[in-house]
Amino acid sequence: SSVLLHVVSSVLLPVVSSVLLPVISSVLLHVVSSVLLPVISSVLLHVVSSVLLSVVSSVLLPVVSSVLLHVVSSVLLPVVSSVLLPVVSSVLLHVVSSVLLPVVSSVLLPVVSSVLLPVISSVLLHVVSSVLLPVISSVLLHVVSSVLLPVVSSVLLPV
Repeated sequence: SSVLLHVVSSVLLPVVSSVLLPVISSVLLHVVSSVLLPVISSVLLHVVSSVLLSVVSSVLLPVVSSVLLHVVSSVLLPVVSSVLLPVVSSVLLHVVSSVLLPVVSSVLLPVVSSVLLPVISSVLLHVVSSVLLPVISSVLLHVVSSVLLPVVSSVLLPV
């Protein structure tokens, strides 16, 4: 028993602690880091992603969309239709009647009547006098000379 204890403590324990333990720990570390961790992380990633996606798509999205739809239809739409629309329309009506109409009547109409109307009338007068009247008179002269005069001279004058 004493010899066995001596052999174990002086031979086996040093061999185990200096040779076997480093080899075992190195092999275990290698197996854990290169095999177990990738497998565990891949499986966990797959499980988490598939479970999370399933939970999000089947539970969270319907709940969130239902709550949002309820909030929009029961809160936002009534607020918009009963508060915002009347306020916006009242403000717009006020702006149009108190700002735009005076500006139009005091600024734009005078400008249009004193500047644009003379310009438009001058251009129209020019177009009428230089283009339309010559064309009309030429057409009329042609009709008179080629149609009316022959009819008058050959039919009406002899009678």
